[in-house]
Amino acid sequence: MPQRKNEISGLMIMGLFGGTIFPLFMGFLSDAMASQLGAVIVLSIGIIYLMFLCPKLKQ
Repeated sequence: MPQRKNEISGLMIMGLFGGTIFPLFMGFLSDAMASQLGAVIVLSIGIIYLMFLCPKLKQ
């Protein structure tokens, strides 16, 4: 589907970022805090960011 190549490319980059960058940050913060709370903080930041963007994407 050539007309949707940009959408597919965006999904691939989103998957790459979500599968490599977030776990890396989660691991670093968990090690730094010596607790799984670090991973929860990273996930919470991602969720807050998405909630902030949702109203803007609907426009």
